[in-house]
Parts: sequence; structure tokens; C-alpha cells
Amino acid sequence: MYYSQKQHQRRHHRHQHQQQQAASETRAGDESRKLSWKKEIRAAKCFGVLLVVFAACWLPLHVMNAVSLFGDRTNLTVVKVAVILSHANSAVNPLLYAYSNSAFVAAFRMVCLPQRHVAPSSTGADAGTSSVNA
Repeated sequence: MYYSQKQHQRRHHRHQHQQQQAASETRAGDESRKLSWKKEIRAAKCFGVLLVVFAACWLPLHVMNAVSLFGDRTNLTVVKVAVILSHANSAVNPLLYAYSNSAFVAAFRMVCLPQRHVAPSSTGADAGTSSVNA
């Protein structure tokens, strides 16, 4: 009888361990899916911004071309602004792509906004000592 109780306890312990392991794997899978979902959302937002900027830059030129095609006269200043907007899209796209890359943003901040280091004061007790080991 003692032997069967020991076997039962071992099986019960093994079963509990398997349940705990399965639960931790499920939590890890859920976190992985959440991270993947966040990346998808971020990529969709980035694509949406690029699409809106593209449309805002190119649509005026296409509208002007369609208007001029049907014989209506277009204002030269408006056409020039539309052409400048279409060229501005080529200048803005690299900035948008770079801004969407978090590694680029971090490196850009390091270069443009260097951390200010406080220089040690020379009036302290260790003013004459060097921090370099010989």
C-alpha cells in the first residue's frame, strides 16, 4: 500500500509539473503573438502614413493633368506648386522610412543629441590622481 501511494504521489506531481509547463508555454506563446501583433500594427501605421503622404504629394499634379486634358485652362502657379509637391515626395520618403526604423532613430539621437557628461571638478580630494591604471 505504501508503494502505491508513492507511485500515486509521483504521478500527481508529474501531472502538476506538466500542467505548469504547458501553462508557461501558453503564456510565452501569447506574449509572442502580442509582440507579433504589435509589429503588424506598427507596420500598418507606417504604411498608412506613407500612403497618405504619397497621395497628398501626387494627387494635385494628377488632378491638374486631368483638368488640362479636358480643355480647361489651369493656373500656372497652381501647376508649379503641384509639381513641387510631387518632387517633395521624393525628399520626404527617405525621412519617413528612416523615422520608422527605431535603430536609425536611436543612432540619430546619439549623434545629434549627445549625452552631456559632467566633468569631474578639479577641487576634489582626488584632483591630482589619474583614473588610468598603470
